[in-house]
Amino acid sequence: MEGRLAMKLRRIDSNGVSNADLAELPALRKRTDGFLWLDVPEWSDDAEATLANEFRFHPMAIAKSKNRNHVPRVHVYPDHVFIVVHAPEIGVGGHVHYLELDQFVGEHFLVTLHGPISPKVSLEAALRETEAVAARMESDRLHPTSPFGLSYAIVSSIARRESQMVAEIAREIGLMEQRVMAEADEDPQKFLSQLFAARHELLTIKTMAQQGSESIGARSSWPDLRHPKGWS
Repeated sequence: MEGRLAMKLRRIDSNGVSNADLAELPALRKRTDGFLWLDVPEWSDDAEATLANEFRFHPMAIAKSKNRNHVPRVHVYPDHVFIVVHAPEIGVGGHVHYLELDQFVGEHFLVTLHGPISPKVSLEAALRETEAVAARMESDRLHPTSPFGLSYAIVSSIARRESQMVAEIAREIGLMEQRVMAEADEDPQKFLSQLFAARHELLTIKTMAQQGSESIGARSSWPDLRHPKGWS
């Protein structure tokens, strides 16, 4: 499809991170030194074929990564874990969009998939956390030693973003309180709408963070993919 962002394949080893061509994926999959990170910005037929033919993920997991998941989830398979997390993006009128990030985490690979993305949300916003983590790796400020370590870095970036958003909303509420104490002459209906929007934003972010924490935190039944090295 014209204009669609291409999938990005990176290889991470003791020498750092390097970009790789998708045509190299079959050969790189056979290597056991280091690991691969495939990022899929937008769903496509090529992406679906890669998940099914190159990685041989379960059809149900592929279907879930193609469609919207309204709650976080963790599905355990013999050689990988399928994880769904959400990041918040505040839109017009206090509406909070759910930016979905799906992950397939194995011993020697991490596959991240974005979306489906609302037309009202920019692709740049959806890629914010993965691009930030990639930039830290390329600038030699982050050195994940396993796919689980890389996944942890991405999820941690989402958590930091949620914390920042809560701090920003709290500051806005503080300013609202000052206006009330100062008995500012303003439209009460408009003020109540702003207050309701802030409350809605806080509750949505709290719910999103809590559900994600509960899903990822229940790791007792996860397969042994050497994740203790990078996910702790």
